[in-house]
Amino acid sequence: MELSSLQKKMSASKMLVLAFLVGLLSLILLVFNAQAAPVAPTGTPTTTVLTAQTIMIGGITSGASDSGLNWSFATSLNNVTRTIVNVTTPTTTKQFTFTGLATNTLYYLAVASGDGAATSSYATSSAVYTLADTPGSPTLSTAAVQGFKVTINSSSNPSNTTYIVRDTVSSTLTKYLQSDQTWGNATATFTYAQLGGLSGTTTAGLATNTLHRISVAAVNGDAVTTTYSSTVDFYTLAATPGTATVTSSAVTTLNVTVNAGTNPTTASTTFIVKDTGSTLLYLQSNGTWGSATATLTYAQLGSGSATTTTGLTANTLHTISVAAVNGDSSATTSYSTVASSYTLANTPSSVSLSAAANGFNLTWSGDATQYYVEDETAGSNSGWITATTYSVGGINCGTSRTFRVKGRNGDTTDTAFATSVSATTNACGGGVAVAVPATPATPATPAVPGVSPAVPATPASVSLPPTASPVAVFVHTLRAGTRGGEVKQLQQKLRELGFFKYSSNTGLFGAITKAAVVSFQKDQGLTPSGVVDAATRDALNGVSATAPQAAVGQFVSSLAVGSRGEEVRMLQAKLRELGYFTYPTDTGVFGPATRAAVQAFQRAQGLAPFPGFVGPGTRAALNNL
Repeated sequence: MELSSLQKKMSASKMLVLAFLVGLLSLILLVFNAQAAPVAPTGTPTTTVLTAQTIMIGGITSGASDSGLNWSFATSLNNVTRTIVNVTTPTTTKQFTFTGLATNTLYYLAVASGDGAATSSYATSSAVYTLADTPGSPTLSTAAVQGFKVTINSSSNPSNTTYIVRDTVSSTLTKYLQSDQTWGNATATFTYAQLGGLSGTTTAGLATNTLHRISVAAVNGDAVTTTYSSTVDFYTLAATPGTATVTSSAVTTLNVTVNAGTNPTTASTTFIVKDTGSTLLYLQSNGTWGSATATLTYAQLGSGSATTTTGLTANTLHTISVAAVNGDSSATTSYSTVASSYTLANTPSSVSLSAAANGFNLTWSGDATQYYVEDETAGSNSGWITATTYSVGGINCGTSRTFRVKGRNGDTTDTAFATSVSATTNACGGGVAVAVPATPATPATPAVPGVSPAVPATPASVSLPPTASPVAVFVHTLRAGTRGGEVKQLQQKLRELGFFKYSSNTGLFGAITKAAVVSFQKDQGLTPSGVVDAATRDALNGVSATAPQAAVGQFVSSLAVGSRGEEVRMLQAKLRELGYFTYPTDTGVFGPATRAAVQAFQRAQGLAPFPGFVGPGTRAALNNL
């Protein structure tokens, strides 16, 4: 029993020693572990932004913890709440790359060390943005003459991202969008909202119909700019051209000079030339006109000089307008103001002149709008008429006349005169006046020696043929603006009658001639219209019928071919006395011989234009002699 007790005592002692040893070992372990606890890295980590979703952290400095098994890297959006990534890495590698991050976002990056059982505190955080995403290509639309709309493709960038809009106009010229929507040399950044969002922003201040190459870059919160997007080419619109100059130089051609206006005259601008005259047509590249729209460069249209178009019809109206097309094949929404011109008319053809007993009929063919007939012999004309026939009457028998005709087109541009044509009225026949009987011859008286000389016989007068009724001097209606030989005759007649006082007979029916006609019409009891109408012509052609009886030795009547009577006989005697009338006898009939004597007297007295009839001026000259 004693041995057993001793054994029990010894077992208890062993247990106590064992417990002591266990406790000591635990203490040793606690002490050991306390000495090996991780120590926080020192220094602020460095960061390198690699992509829009990748950042590398590095530059970590540490001492005692280099023997630890783990680096503990963390990200935070607010520098408080962290997302921790434990990484087992050799002690010589003190950097880490974060992936899968948000685009253009501010991150706070930190690092700690750990041994699997414990983690040290985190070193000072580094704040850095991920890069922005390179934008997609912009959308360009709604071009204007000096601008266009730009719509940004933001890609995956958040709303805090800003953008740079660039225009690489040429290899040597780069412009940037400014805050006032113009383009300048300085870089400017805009938020997505400032650029209009999905609606885009309209730019301004650009040249007409010019090429612009637009690209966009994004800028993150750290002002780091991405590469630029792919460029998009776009032209501003062309401007509506100025009014073209349109003329015609031939019956089938039309000359068109394009006014480019503010558009560049390089090959980037083309033009559409439209004719809305009788038919809608477009100018073609070969200079003709067709139904299909065609675009032509400024060079093809003569580079500012006229281009001649062909294949047209004589004397037709063409109404020309022009549109411009830009480098993107967008035409202006409106055409220029129209310019109109007629092609020329052809010179009249198939001109024919026929003579009647007392006049002429002229006919011709042509495509002119109006015609002008000229009596080259009489110096008179038809004025502008629309008919292709013209007739004149009241012409003496056996009279030759030469006529010519020309036309003009709808723009009143004259053709040349057609070749002149001539004809002669019918030969003169009998008249209605009674013939003057011949005066029998008086026999010669023989000389009486020493008393009187011999008197030669007086020959018998020649019996004159019957004289026709007086031929009308005036056959046309004459009014203000009329010109020609008949007007000159009118002025002389009125001068002879004492109504026309101008210094010379001009052949132009002006205000002075009209006033003289009015005075004559009042004197004759006619309507004082100032127009030589049928009643006035009759009065002019028949003046002298109511002339007062001549006083002895005085001339008071107007005398002309066909007049007869004592005053004519007195005229012949006076002219014979003055050496101008050489007919054998004074017949009392105003015929061709008397007319020739009157003209000779008028030339001697300077009474131009020597009409051959006796009016006031000629009477005054005769009465003064």
